[in-house]
Amino acid sequence: IEEADITLLVIDSQDNVTDQDKKITDQIVKNGKGLIVLLSKSDLFNDDTKIFEQKKEKLLFKFPQINYAPVIPISTISGRGTKTLLNKIIKVHSFLSKKISTSQLNNFIQNVVRKYSPSSKSGTLKIYYGVHASIAPAEFIFFINNLDLMTDNYKQYITNSLRKEFDYEGIPIKIIFKNK
Repeated sequence: IEEADITLLVIDSQDNVTDQDKKITDQIVKNGKGLIVLLSKSDLFNDDTKIFEQKKEKLLFKFPQINYAPVIPISTISGRGTKTLLNKIIKVHSFLSKKISTSQLNNFIQNVVRKYSPSSKSGTLKIYYGVHASIAPAEFIFFINNLDLMTDNYKQYITNSLRKEFDYEGIPIKIIFKNK
């Protein structure tokens, strides 16, 4: 895991998630690695997307820390999902080294704050600017007016918005907020 760029977490779709699965997942997240989750034995679904979606939802409920990872049904018997997996690996790998310019990031911040900016009795949170500090894993630093105004919900909102805007599927994002 430590030496990988992208990890493939194979989960048996017919079994319950094990403690070992949880330990491996924690190591992947801790090391900030790209992640693609594979639900094996998908040939047993008989192409029933409803069953796949239920299994995927259950998996992500048990592992909320990897909700950023794509989940792909695969079958070693039929080869189902192999092409999808290879395309996803290429996509995730290309975005691992993607650097977002400061101007792009600041345009993003303006749009995010315009849509929703939290305020409280203590004041209104202001994000002045951000920088893309490092890649693989993607780390961003946002300079704000008051750390006490930053809530966990707003951090998650910014993370989800960043992931959606810049197509960071399968890539962990770390955001650091600092007082300016």
